[in-house]
Amino acid sequence: MRSVTGLELLARTVLAGIFVGGNRSQKSGAGLEFNQYRSYQPGDDIRLLDWKMYARSDRYYIKEAELESNITTRILLDTSASMAHQDGQINKLDYARGLAACLAYLAFSQGDAIGLYAINDAKISQVMPRQDKSQLGKILYDLVKVEPKGKFPQKNSENPLQIGRGKELIIFISDLYQADEEIMKVIKRLSGRRHETIVFHIMGGNEMNFSYDGIVTFQDLESGEKVKINTALPRDAYQALLNEYLDAIKKELLQMNVSYNLFEMHHTYHDALRNFLMRRMRLL
Repeated sequence: MRSVTGLELLARTVLAGIFVGGNRSQKSGAGLEFNQYRSYQPGDDIRLLDWKMYARSDRYYIKEAELESNITTRILLDTSASMAHQDGQINKLDYARGLAACLAYLAFSQGDAIGLYAINDAKISQVMPRQDKSQLGKILYDLVKVEPKGKFPQKNSENPLQIGRGKELIIFISDLYQADEEIMKVIKRLSGRRHETIVFHIMGGNEMNFSYDGIVTFQDLESGEKVKINTALPRDAYQALLNEYLDAIKKELLQMNVSYNLFEMHHTYHDALRNFLMRRMRLL
């Protein structure tokens, strides 16, 4: 996954597995943008009729999404040092870059303008949204280059993104590790601008299950602070606090009308994205 070719192959393989046997046309099937039908009305362009629906129902239907312009999808990727957290052979940023590649490939295949923003307090790397043929390659190239460094910006972390007020789809991929609600503040501002905002929360299996044994020294990857813990003692308390933390995040994002999706790193991309897309279609 540390090459453009590798990321593109990953995205192609994952999405082919999800959509195998389905309609692969640019605008139909499961995807980031939902297609719904409405009855044909006099004056509608007959070229927009869905003849497959007519064959099944003997009624004329038009696909609503065919009448709308393509959406702009922006992927915001947290590249702060906490994303270096390792679970087995992969760290959070590696897992996140694979997810981002799959989502970029899906949006690009739908004809959407797609952009990428890799964010930490040292640098915000941007690929501004476009629809041209070279865009996917630019995004995959930037995904290969990003490394986990520093912290998530404390202030003005939204302004450099140049995100307008028109409705867009914003996907924020992060472990949501923050010192002073700085990530939630950005999400709140974005969701308040009529954008549809989706959060992918990346967690390691070792974080979820506290799968450590004996005396272990834990280090905060952003502050450098260390603490030594006997893992046999606080396991139950840890699980209770983790569940409370996750519930609080989901509740806070729900109040912002933001979609929350927990992605555990031991889950395959195929299963994680398939479940996400199925939930999304049910909600839409």
